[in-house]
Parts: sequence; structure tokens; C-alpha cells
Amino acid sequence: MNEKAKHKIHMQKKVQGIYREIKKQKEIEQDDNIIGKIIVNLCVVIILFFFIMSTLFDLGVQLPEFFGV
Repeated sequence: MNEKAKHKIHMQKKVQGIYREIKKQKEIEQDDNIIGKIIVNLCVVIILFFFIMSTLFDLGVQLPEFFGV
């Protein structure tokens, strides 16, 4: 192999290493994003539930028995 080919292979390996590091970081960030999305979705569902229940209560609908009323 001549010097030019060795240099090209060396640069390709260097770029591949950088690409793998970036890909690994994105996978880690994506996992964090999934956990965050789950937490936010749970909070939204709980808030919507209480909003609907309070609206029904204001309209005069009786609360279900599992609320103890």
C-alpha cells in the first residue's frame, strides 16, 4: 500500500469512530426522551381526568361511588 491509501484508510477509521460515538450519544439521549415523554403523558392524563370530573361535578352530575361520596 502506498502512503496515500494508508492515509485514506486511517481517515476513514477516524470518521467511523466519531460517527459511532455520535450515534451512541443520540441513543442515550433518545432513551432519556422516551422516559420524559412517558412522565409528561401520565401527568396530562391525570390532569385531563380531574378536569373532566370537575366539569361534570359543576354540571351537577353525581360522582361515582369509588370517590366515597
